[in-house]
Amino acid sequence: MADDLKTPVPSSVSVFAQRSTVTLLVGTDEEPLVAHESYTKKNSEFFQAAVMKEWVEGQTRVIKLPEDDVETTTNYLTFTYSCELPTSKLVKGRPARMNVDWDSLAKLYVLGERIRDKCVRNAITSEIARVSVLPDENGASGFMPSAASNILFDGTP
Repeated sequence: MADDLKTPVPSSVSVFAQRSTVTLLVGTDEEPLVAHESYTKKNSEFFQAAVMKEWVEGQTRVIKLPEDDVETTTNYLTFTYSCELPTSKLVKGRPARMNVDWDSLAKLYVLGERIRDKCVRNAITSEIARVSVLPDENGASGFMPSAASNILFDGTP
């Protein structure tokens, strides 16, 4: 029976092992979000460095993100797993522009800037251009409101 415990775990199972996840403590309340390391570091220079064994974060598998909020970080993780943005489901032909959560896009861009993820920043830039031409309830289109622009301006160098 003791020999059964020494049976090696197939490599296909190892991706689901605890060691392949990191816990992100988000915001001042340190709300825990768990994600696969491979997804967090796929495009982010910050996460690539943070999970290195030389750093405490790499050893403990816990990374603190005190400047961020759960919604934005969840939007980021959703993007890393599925390439979906909060506005991805908005389509042309409907008065969709009025439903755009511009603040979420702006906050996600700022997070992408902070964690040095060019992929999410490029996706947000393209998405802003895409949803800017979607019609509102009156059939008009236009750029993001000033409040979201201010989030971008205040949150980036």
